[in-house]
Amino acid sequence: MLQNKNKLDVVVIAIKRPEILRLCLETFKKNFLNQFNVRIIINVDPVGEENHSQRDIVNIAKEYFPNVVSRTPKKGNFSKAVYWGWSQVKTDFFFHLEDDWLLKSFIPAYRFQRKKSIKDIVSITFNISSNKKYPKVYENYHLKTFSLRPCIFRSKYIKEKLAGFKFDEDPEKQIAKNTTSKSFKNPKFILFGNDNEGRKIIDTGKKWKMKNAFSKWEYKSDNIVYKKSEGQDFFKAIFYAIKYWYFIRYWRLRYIYIYIYIYIDKVNIFKKID
Repeated sequence: MLQNKNKLDVVVIAIKRPEILRLCLETFKKNFLNQFNVRIIINVDPVGEENHSQRDIVNIAKEYFPNVVSRTPKKGNFSKAVYWGWSQVKTDFFFHLEDDWLLKSFIPAYRFQRKKSIKDIVSITFNISSNKKYPKVYENYHLKTFSLRPCIFRSKYIKEKLAGFKFDEDPEKQIAKNTTSKSFKNPKFILFGNDNEGRKIIDTGKKWKMKNAFSKWEYKSDNIVYKKSEGQDFFKAIFYAIKYWYFIRYWRLRYIYIYIYIYIDKVNIFKKID
C-alpha cells in the first residue's frame, strides 16, 4: 500500500541532458515523490550532450535525493538500462521514471491506496491527455495498455516479466505484445485520476531531440539507443534551439513562481495564527 513516508524505489532511466533531468526531478519531487522515503535507482547511458559526463548526471540526482544507486555503462542500450533498473527494485511497488518528463501539478499519495488494493491492477500511469479517451474499468478507472510513461508498477509483476526479457527489443513494445505473467493472467494497466482529470505530465524529450538532432531507435535493433542525425539544416537547428530554450525557461520560471507564491501564502497563514 502506498502511504506517506513509505519506502519507494524510483527507477530513473537517463542520458546526458542535465537541464532535462533537473526539470524532471524538480517537478516530480515537489509534486509527488517528497511524500515518500525515496531510493533512486538511476542508469545513465553515455549518450547526449558531449560537454557533460555520466557522473555529472548521477550527481544531479544526488542533489535531489540522498539515497542513490547508479549505473554508468560504457555502451548505451535502453533495454539493458530498464532491465538493470527493474532488477534492483526492493519495494513492493516502485515508480518508473524516464528523464524527459515533467509533472505539472501535485498528486497526493492517498489517491493510490484503493487502486493498489485491486490485485489485477499492475500499473497506474500518469495521464498525458484526457482520461475520457479510454474505456472504463473498475468504476472510474481507465484502461490503458502497458506503458513506460511515468507510472507506479507492482514489483511482483515486473519481476516476473524480466524472465525472457530481450535486450534487442524496445522494452515497452515487447511487454505490450505479451502482458500476462505467472501470477497475473489478466493484468490491468490503468490511468491515474477520474473522468475529469486533466493531463498531469508533459513530454520534454521531443524538443530536446529536435534541438540536438537525435532520433529514436527501431522497435527491434541490436542497438537500442538514441542516434545522432547528421547534416541538420542550419535554419531548422536555430529554430529548434530557440524553441527548446523558451520551453525550458517557461517551465522553470513557472515552478519558481508557483513555489514562491505557496511559500508566501504559508507565511501569511502562520502570521494570522500568531
